[in-house]
Amino acid sequence: MRFRSKKQTASPGDDKAAAKRISEIETAFKSFHIREVIREQIRHGLGYGIGHVWADVGDLGYGALDQEKPLRVNKNGMAQGALRRFANVEPIWTTPANYNADTPLRDDFYKPSVWWVQGSRVHSSRMKSLVPFPVSQMLAPAFNFGGLSLTQQLKTYVHNFLRLRNSVSSIAANFSKLVLLTDMFGNMATPERSDFGDINPSSVTGRANFLQGVSDGQDTFVADKTSEDVKILATPLGGLNELLAQAMEAMASIPGIPLVKLFGIQPTGLNASSDGEIRVFYDEIAAWQADQIEPTLRWMFNLVQIHLWAISIRTSITSLSTSGRWTRSRLPRSRSLSPTPTP
Repeated sequence: MRFRSKKQTASPGDDKAAAKRISEIETAFKSFHIREVIREQIRHGLGYGIGHVWADVGDLGYGALDQEKPLRVNKNGMAQGALRRFANVEPIWTTPANYNADTPLRDDFYKPSVWWVQGSRVHSSRMKSLVPFPVSQMLAPAFNFGGLSLTQQLKTYVHNFLRLRNSVSSIAANFSKLVLLTDMFGNMATPERSDFGDINPSSVTGRANFLQGVSDGQDTFVADKTSEDVKILATPLGGLNELLAQAMEAMASIPGIPLVKLFGIQPTGLNASSDGEIRVFYDEIAAWQADQIEPTLRWMFNLVQIHLWAISIRTSITSLSTSGRWTRSRLPRSRSLSPTPTP
């Protein structure tokens, strides 16, 4: 995450002040582990269907009702230097305590105002949630007011790939079958009756086991030239790699990650390139950042700036370039800073 000042003045002092603020913000973001907290929230959101970030502000305790007080992100609702830390709370420890299920016309309809966190009531203004794949409001309570997890969506495709991989492995290991053409009645008949009629099953299996035992390496087949013949039936192996590739592509299509990034598989064929897929992937990342990550990031940024200076800083996200090579350095992570007083 990078910060820069968009304010250009003729006074060198203003530029130094902006540079100082940027340095303080960057230091604060590192000390509060903003990157790690956001990454963990994304991991929880994709793994559990919802991810939480909790702000430890002020000298409030961790009792049953200590965190129920709403948090106002301004200099009147939060003292300078009051921010202590940001923490991730696994969704398994949380459940909504209060939410409006009365009328859909209200803004807080099916939106928890207070969360239970292991017996403590935490106001929603102190804990930001990330729901990557939301569900219908009617189904929200069944998903702990989260949504579908990525693992739920991938389960079927992963199982299909594992079953196909095992099948391909079995076919490759047993691609050829040894066939023995013999006079079973003449060579293996028995005067005693058995479950198989006049055929002695031990003679049949013994003959088959013998051929199976000498079928590997450079061993020699021994067969009667007048009443027996040995053939090998081979299973065609063509197309198995395409089946595996299609199964892997199906798995990669759910998160929308190119094969070269998810599995390290380069595209095959003449003049094959994955630049187009990577470009679309970065477009998806940019849209996902703006829709899912930016609300929590702005909330954390406002808390940090009130903690540092008791003022608000107006931010803007730079647009993603549409030309040139798409590298990680081109991702839209810059922020423009210009201070404005907080009401």
